[in-house]
Amino acid sequence: MKNLRSVRAAGVVLLLVLAGFGLERAWGDPISVALEKSAQKRGGVVTAPLAHVSRARQIEAYGTVLSLKGLADLGKRYAEARAAVENAKTKLKVSQVEYTRQKALYAHDQSSSLKKLQLAESVRSRDQVNLETAKTAQQVLIGTALQQWGRVISGWVFRSAPIYSKLIDQEELLVQVTLPAGEKISSMPRAIIIEPSKESRLQARFVAIAPRTDPRIQGLSYFYTVSGRTGEIRAGMNVAAFLPAGPRIGGVVVPSSAVVWQKGQALIFVQTGAEHFTARPIATDIPISGGYLVTKGFSAGERVVVSGAQVLLSQVLIGGHEAASKGGDDD
Repeated sequence: MKNLRSVRAAGVVLLLVLAGFGLERAWGDPISVALEKSAQKRGGVVTAPLAHVSRARQIEAYGTVLSLKGLADLGKRYAEARAAVENAKTKLKVSQVEYTRQKALYAHDQSSSLKKLQLAESVRSRDQVNLETAKTAQQVLIGTALQQWGRVISGWVFRSAPIYSKLIDQEELLVQVTLPAGEKISSMPRAIIIEPSKESRLQARFVAIAPRTDPRIQGLSYFYTVSGRTGEIRAGMNVAAFLPAGPRIGGVVVPSSAVVWQKGQALIFVQTGAEHFTARPIATDIPISGGYLVTKGFSAGERVVVSGAQVLLSQVLIGGHEAASKGGDDD
């Protein structure tokens, strides 16, 4: 058997590598952790088998969380423009009645002042011009809104729809998603995944085609909404967006709860015995609802830690791990 002190010394050296350079620098050999069942129970360690699934290929697009100051200004200006039109209509209605009255009086009795009739006609003509001017200003504002926001979002503003209030109150946020230049999707998905960071994933819902693209990317753009209640995203942030498209691919589903992060590397713990676990890195480039689709390195049926993985990671970082045996050196 190997000298026990030599094994422990090797473990200390490995721990120093992990602490200094991050787990991703030490994946030449698997890192195993031993944890008694009682400790697993106290730490909430729960395992579950990996399941095989098939999912559509995904396109990684570019997302920008939009500032809605312009949309709020649009709402204010549209309310003012609509009020101006209604006010002009009311004034024209009053001046039209007065002009009709003065015209009837003058026709019935020539002694009625021609000056009063002319004045009434002048006021009516002025009010008619003011109404047309107000309507034109409103139409220009509508046209500008359609060019910037499109028919759906502009309609929210013009109707004072509940979703517009949620956007202004930041209960919902608006994300412009732009495909890579030259990329096309025949039908945009109703729901997609966006990643503000490697540790955070949110579902976004389709709104409409964006009338303008992001000039930095020159791809087709679309609007999606995402909940702002999580506090994980802010206006001005750039996010990664993942859209299902193309042929289906197979793999295993790794739940989000199974993934822990160490210096930018995603890890999961695979159960190799009743009290033994092995930390292994995974690729997170195919996010799906509830986790990640992993296409290689894992098999359906392998049990992974889906709760309490952070407890095992802590064991690794404080030295409570064991170097995996290479075999062939029993003496």
